[in-house]
Amino acid sequence: MPRNTDFYFEMSRDVSQSAPEFGATGPVMLALSTFKDSVETIEAAIEKARRCKKLVIVFGHQVNMWLYFLETDIGFFPRWKEECEKKLLVDIHQQQEEKAEAIANRARAENIQVTTYVRTERFRAVCMEVAKKERPSLIILKKNVGPAWFRRFFGSLVGYPAPQAGCSVLEV
Repeated sequence: MPRNTDFYFEMSRDVSQSAPEFGATGPVMLALSTFKDSVETIEAAIEKARRCKKLVIVFGHQVNMWLYFLETDIGFFPRWKEECEKKLLVDIHQQQEEKAEAIANRARAENIQVTTYVRTERFRAVCMEVAKKERPSLIILKKNVGPAWFRRFFGSLVGYPAPQAGCSVLEV
């Protein structure tokens, strides 16, 4: 049986795209989102940032929260949906600002310079915008644990940043 070589279907944990050696040119970028953060990812980013003494924390949270209301009673009442979505986005933004600040304080305690971005934008868009601005040498994000069919249909989270960012991307 032939092996599927579709880029988005099978993805190794460390995706390098002929990037300069890690730590040689820029900071470590920790990319987190509403559903993509973990203790392991944060630990890995702080560990790697110890070498270059720079960490960029990016929290991009979903703007299409209405998709999660479709299968609830709220989905049948557009006004409720809008009110709930606005409140939810404000709450999520505040929670992520607090998380980013806690991570930043931890990194600063280890003499790591920290820059944070918390945005209500599509995750990939905010990651690419920040990557272009900050020029990281390594991007760390949470490994997508979804089923293979899901990654094949929607694409891997790491599949987009790897070639576009010009640096190594590590899924933890």
